[in-house]
Amino acid sequence: MIPERTEVLHFLVAVDGSPHSQAAVRWATLTGGDGAGLRCTLLNVQKPIMSGEVGVLAPASIAQGERDRSAADILEHAATIVRASGMPPFTRTIEWCMFSFSRFLNTPPPRSSA
Repeated sequence: MIPERTEVLHFLVAVDGSPHSQAAVRWATLTGGDGAGLRCTLLNVQKPIMSGEVGVLAPASIAQGERDRSAADILEHAATIVRASGMPPFTRTIEWCMFSFSRFLNTPPPRSSA
């Protein structure tokens, strides 16, 4: 008889849309077995918008919109892998800077509605 798992494994998987990051997501879901007691947070990091990237013809809102769409696409693809394993994915996007990263680490993950 296999003892029931009581601890929760929590994987934080950084995803950038590359085949390697997708493989890391698959590895996390396979390592967790049946998904019981497993949490998987998918993290996408986007670089901050720099002043040289914006101007009169390309306002910051357009650059930010492009980055938001890119992050959403990357996270959705990874979340599909996690959902297929029977787990609810938690997703986060942060801007690449120490302040945002420390804020991410100190923010509790969202609660699952399940």
